[in-house]
Amino acid sequence: MAEELNLLKAEAVTQIAADLSAVTADDRRQTEINRAATSGDVISSGVNAARAESAADAALLDGPTYPTEALGRAAVADNGTFLVEGSGDVAAYGYRRINASTSMQIASYPSSSYVDEVARRIASEDAEDDLEVSIDNAGEIYRRTDKNGHLYLPDLKGSVQDGLNGVSTAVRNDDSGMVESDIFSLADKDGKVVLRVTENSDLHLAGGLNALGGIAGDRTDTGVAIAETHTFHNNFSAETGGALAALSLSGITPIAPPPLTLLPGATSITANLVNAFTVAQPAKTVIDTPYYLDDEVVHPHVIEFPNGMRGYRYWMVITPYRAGSALFENPCVYGTNDFLTFDLLPDMPQPLAEFGPAPNFNSDCGFAYNPNTGELIVFWRYTYDHAETELFYRTTRDGINWSDQRTLYPRTPISTAANLSPSLLYNTGDGYWYLYAQQAGSSYPPTNQVRNLTVVKSRNLDGPWGAPVTIATTDEARPWHQEVCCIGDKVFCLLNNTFTGNLFLGVSEDWVTFETGTTPILTGNDASYKGSFIPVFDGDQMALRLVWTSAGSHPTNTDLNFDLYTAQTNFVSIYGA
Repeated sequence: MAEELNLLKAEAVTQIAADLSAVTADDRRQTEINRAATSGDVISSGVNAARAESAADAALLDGPTYPTEALGRAAVADNGTFLVEGSGDVAAYGYRRINASTSMQIASYPSSSYVDEVARRIASEDAEDDLEVSIDNAGEIYRRTDKNGHLYLPDLKGSVQDGLNGVSTAVRNDDSGMVESDIFSLADKDGKVVLRVTENSDLHLAGGLNALGGIAGDRTDTGVAIAETHTFHNNFSAETGGALAALSLSGITPIAPPPLTLLPGATSITANLVNAFTVAQPAKTVIDTPYYLDDEVVHPHVIEFPNGMRGYRYWMVITPYRAGSALFENPCVYGTNDFLTFDLLPDMPQPLAEFGPAPNFNSDCGFAYNPNTGELIVFWRYTYDHAETELFYRTTRDGINWSDQRTLYPRTPISTAANLSPSLLYNTGDGYWYLYAQQAGSSYPPTNQVRNLTVVKSRNLDGPWGAPVTIATTDEARPWHQEVCCIGDKVFCLLNNTFTGNLFLGVSEDWVTFETGTTPILTGNDASYKGSFIPVFDGDQMALRLVWTSAGSHPTNTDLNFDLYTAQTNFVSIYGA
């Protein structure tokens, strides 16, 4: 049933000025539908979408619905889903059974009468063709975006665009009020800045209103000051800046700072860089884990916070892998400021997920960021006896307190699952989550290179996810593992061909079609496994900071362990030759 849950999804991406009318009350805060029971918000993408969702829900509710959670839980097996009767505006609640005594709510479904009321109000405002209509818990429209992209708010004459009359983004005029380190700004038709989002994600408005909201979190755990290295090329896109500004005004606190490469950026970067970077194999980097000193590790993912988080500019999530044992393959989170020493973050669960029970195990892990809720996400893959696989995740706002785990991608046969070696990004431009992963093919473990790189999309972090779309790569770059991130206005991917033991680069302009390289990045390497990367800017020149591990017992070198390496590539122009 889980694959059939068709959630009523909230459109959460807004233009930067969407909240300038002081929409800060809890009953006007955008949220995901699985949190609708606490916020009361229902957000529709138009009357036709509302009616379609209502029809889907009605079909779903034709199945068994139980009067209590306990009865529903007793009727299904572990990991199964069931519905419990609702009341009022809620027709039913969706649950997933964890075990015989525990179940977790995963969705709520509005009643048909409530959806009809939403549709009636949308129609009454001549908003049937709108791209987005937002309704509060009283059923009143408090924001809408028409078919031309113009945003309308209460108490404003005409659209926001009409009012601002010539807004431009990221103005770089010394007399304008723009600060070089700002991640986003809006200027009026005369070039004067009327709104800024600083590198700390504090929101500043013209007229003396400074630092509204702002992104919190303990950044002083280490007692080390984070040196400022922000450049203009780290600025977020207009859509990302808008989402972060709305988040600052939402009243949500604390808010995790947004990592640079997990959201779309503003700088236009050439796509002709896939064969531009190389780096020589360095000496290994020693890392201690919760299990052993100087341990073996796999599956690194590195992100950068310009102003630091918990005293570290860079965070890494990785899985220990002593002697290739899945017993230790559990996601752990580290901090570093120099890529020489990686510190296991204290005062939080380490690892974030424990092993087993055998023969089940954890593996591929990574970060994501939700700009609509201000949460940093760590996700990982969980495999059921090499037969089925599921993605789980936990979230945090302060890097110390973490949510319980939830399902990101449902339990699926491993031969068809599009969730191996996952990377997860949110596109503020279209409001979709993009999950990049490998599809194993007809057999597992594969005896030859049969994996395909795929992408699936969803409006909601908890799904449902669309059908996998295969991403073509060059034969040289056909990956066993990959990592995908945003650099400027492009989506980059680092691909590991484990059969040749090297790393290759890919670039996309549309989030789906990638140009991939044929020239390996590593020279003199000892057979690499999964790699991670972030950009390093020097003016208009860019290098890549790489973090990867060797592939233990690789056919090209059976003496290898799973050791950690890090190095920086050569610099190249972001505009091409």
